[in-house]
Amino acid sequence: MYPVLYRFGHFPVYTYSLMLTVAIVSGITVARKEAIRAGQNPETIVDMAFYVLIAAVMGSRLFYVLGNPTAYLKDPLEIVRFWHGGTVGYGGFVVGAAVVVAYVKIAGMPLWQTADIISPGLAVGQVIGKVGCFFAGCSYGRVCDMPWAVIFTDPDSLAPKGMPLHPTQLYFAFTDGVILGILWYSRKQKRFDGQIFWRYIFLYGLFHMVITPYRGDIQERILFDVFSTTQWVEFGFATIALLMLAKLGRALK
Repeated sequence: MYPVLYRFGHFPVYTYSLMLTVAIVSGITVARKEAIRAGQNPETIVDMAFYVLIAAVMGSRLFYVLGNPTAYLKDPLEIVRFWHGGTVGYGGFVVGAAVVVAYVKIAGMPLWQTADIISPGLAVGQVIGKVGCFFAGCSYGRVCDMPWAVIFTDPDSLAPKGMPLHPTQLYFAFTDGVILGILWYSRKQKRFDGQIFWRYIFLYGLFHMVITPYRGDIQERILFDVFSTTQWVEFGFATIALLMLAKLGRALK
C-alpha cells in the first residue's frame, strides 16, 4: 500500500515512484553538467551515473530489507517492490560506490575526479528522494510532541496513521540540501581530486548519525551503550572520510 498522487483513468501515478524518477533524472542532469565543466566526456559520465543511481536505489532498499527481515516473511515479493518505500542511505552508498569503482576501472577513468563529478548529482537525488519518502510515509519518525510534528492520514501511507511523528524524511532532506549547498559552493575551489566526494561522505555520515535516532521505521539495539548499528556505520563513514581527506591532502605536500 502506498499513496497515489493522481489517476489517469485506471492508471495510478504513485507519489514515491514519481519522485524517485525525478531524483534519478535530476541527479544525472547535474552529473552531466559537472562532467562538461570538468572536461570529461559527459556521455560517459551519464552512462555511469545512470548505473550508479540505480545501484544506489537498489542498495538502499537491500540494506533496509536486511535490517527488517521479519517484515517480508509473509510476502517476499515485497522485497523487490522498492517503489513502496523503505530505504537505508548507507546501503545506497556501498552498492553505488562499488559500481563506480568497477566502471571507472573498466573505462580507464580517473577515480577521484569522477567521484567528485557525480557527488553533487547524488546529493540532488538524495534531497528529492527523501521528499518522496515524506509523501509516501517511508523512513518515518518516532512519536513526538514537537510543534512541527506531522500526522499522516492517508490510508495508503507507510507511516503510522493518526499520531504525531518526527518528520525525519524532511530532516534528512534539509541536511542533504545543506550538504548539496556546501558541495556546490566548494566544487570550484577544491585543492585535490576526491575532496568533494569525501567531504560529501563525511557530512552525510555526520548529519545522518544525528538524525537516525529519531527514526521510527527501524528498531535497532544500542551497541556498546553508545550508538545503534546504523549510527556506528554512519560514524564509520565519517571517520573513513576524514582519514581519506587527510591522506589525499598530504599527497599535495
